[in-house]
Amino acid sequence: MPLLNQGKLVGVLYLENQLATGAFTPERSQVLHLLSTQAAIAIENAKLYSKLRESESQMAQFLEAVPVGIGVVDTLGRPCYANQQAIQLLGKGIIRGATPEQLAEIYQLYLAGTDRPYPIENLPVMRALKGDRTRIDDLEIRQNNVTIPVEGWGTPIFDEQGKVIYAIAAFQDITERKQAEQLLANYNRTLEQQVVERTAALQQSEATLRQREQELRLITDALPACICYVDTDRRYRFANRTYEDWYGCSRDKILGKQVREVMSEAAYQIIEPYINF
Repeated sequence: MPLLNQGKLVGVLYLENQLATGAFTPERSQVLHLLSTQAAIAIENAKLYSKLRESESQMAQFLEAVPVGIGVVDTLGRPCYANQQAIQLLGKGIIRGATPEQLAEIYQLYLAGTDRPYPIENLPVMRALKGDRTRIDDLEIRQNNVTIPVEGWGTPIFDEQGKVIYAIAAFQDITERKQAEQLLANYNRTLEQQVVERTAALQQSEATLRQREQELRLITDALPACICYVDTDRRYRFANRTYEDWYGCSRDKILGKQVREVMSEAAYQIIEPYINF
């Protein structure tokens, strides 16, 4: 007799009797047919269960190999799975019967930088039960006088009808990242302070330079001789008041011009050798 499950042959039932005549009556054959159908279903269920166990084992190995904490809660928000990384970060494993309201106290979850328990409704795993995908980085786990800053994600798991049946939380220790951010913040503050100090020093230097330039101007303006300074392009960069008197124009009009633009050609020919020297 074939063992059929949904029209698929999964085995054969063979019975033999040599002790009595007419052992397989139509009624008994009908019972055997019913039993063969149940046997086929049982065999298929056993195969499926074996595959399920194998799949669960592979999934468990995968989750244990992931270098972040993984936790799962059911539709009531009760923890039902945690990998070893999660247990290590939380300091304890699954507490059977724990309610969502007890999670912050049981696992010592705090709002970063405060002594306030982390709001349960804002935990990614709780928001995932409402269908939201979220990420946070303002959570701290405190255990054995050690504070662990944590970044976490929450993801909902839906059934075929689109209903949330589980929520998965993934979280990792971001101590090194926080330390790097703090070092960068300290460096930026130090740099800003240095910029302020150097800007003040530069302003003081500029003020001192302007004062000395003013003193030099006053001294040279008092001398009854033309005093000037020209650059390598022979353009005036400084001229005293006597220059204004001799050439009949203001210093502003002299500065920036070449020497031969200000004085006559004959005078320029006389002083050119000294400029070249």
